[in-house]
Amino acid sequence: MHWRLATAVVLSAATLNGCTCQEPEPILHVSPGTTVEVGQTVTFDSRRLLGDPPDYTDEGTSYRWDLDGDGTFEITGGNVQQMRYGVPGTYKVTLDEANGEWEGLFELAHLLHGYKTVPVVVTAAPGGGGGPPPNSPPVASFTAGDAYAERDVNFDASSSYDSDGTVVKYEWDWEADGTYDETDTSPRTTHKYEFAGPYTVRLRVTDDDGATATTDNTVQVCDCVPPGKVIAREAAGVSAAAAGVPFKLGLGGLKITPGTTTVGGARLITGGVRARGRFRLTRAPRILGRPRSIRWAAALSFVQQGNRSKLKASGKGYILLALSKKDSVCLAAKANGTLKSFSGKLAVAGGRGRGARLRGVGSFGAPAAVGKQAVVKGRLKFRKVRKPLALPKSCRPLARTLR
Repeated sequence: MHWRLATAVVLSAATLNGCTCQEPEPILHVSPGTTVEVGQTVTFDSRRLLGDPPDYTDEGTSYRWDLDGDGTFEITGGNVQQMRYGVPGTYKVTLDEANGEWEGLFELAHLLHGYKTVPVVVTAAPGGGGGPPPNSPPVASFTAGDAYAERDVNFDASSSYDSDGTVVKYEWDWEADGTYDETDTSPRTTHKYEFAGPYTVRLRVTDDDGATATTDNTVQVCDCVPPGKVIAREAAGVSAAAAGVPFKLGLGGLKITPGTTTVGGARLITGGVRARGRFRLTRAPRILGRPRSIRWAAALSFVQQGNRSKLKASGKGYILLALSKKDSVCLAAKANGTLKSFSGKLAVAGGRGRGARLRGVGSFGAPAAVGKQAVVKGRLKFRKVRKPLALPKSCRPLARTLR
């Protein structure tokens, strides 16, 4: 039950094991400048120079680059990159920095992102014979909304543009199989996936002179009810979670599978994050029996806008609590906030064994340091019902990871 924002809250002020563990604040020097000619070598340098503000990078900082402005980070590693552009146009170059690779608590720093986008204007080389300037191709870019199986997913390509004209056509290839399934003059559309999983979506845009550009993004489709709907449903059936059982979720020793991050406009979008660890109730209510050692696994996604003082983030997903080999309960989770204000909500979405007859809601806040470890503290209020609710499809893969 870890959100990128929650990690930033606790780590932004921490200094442990000789690590600043700050969220990066990327610096990007562009040489010879942000306006260049076709074929000219452009150097992008994220190293801090004399007079630059702190960038909060360290030996463990990783770098990912989107040099062609298509929303996908195609280059990994290196704090200096070079690029030559063969076609005139405006390219939004983005650098994504992530701090650290540490053990225990600091594995969380994989999710401490900082990013910076710089537009580079590429003009035609001089000596073109005095005729009209060549057409600049468009730039393709799009974002996808929350994706759930058998529900419409919103796609928005309004961030696509043409520097010397207009985009007149949008073509969508919903599984990047080479066949464009939908053509429209509007940048916004919807598509429904019948099954869960990661899908590569391809967009091709055409400008008013017939030039085209394409871009691919990965969409993670969840086979589940949106967490917000589960939370709203359960909130109507139970009183305030503040009266529930306190819990502590230890973040030390947390194991994370990072997922896929893309950039869309001014947002970092990450889906397919997997995590697992240990969970402890201060006192186990009778309806849970006597769980000896509760483990948890989660599938999460989140969106980050801005860095540091301007940071806003939101996350959602599902968390599975393994009460025993036969008993488990799945929680829908949702969180949002800033570095100064953070809150999250939980609700029971279903379960197995004893967990199938549990309902309830909960809440949690930002991580806090307890000794050398960070923990998420919150409360869960359960009630027992007669009618069982099966484990949601979204939690079934999580159950397999905890066997």
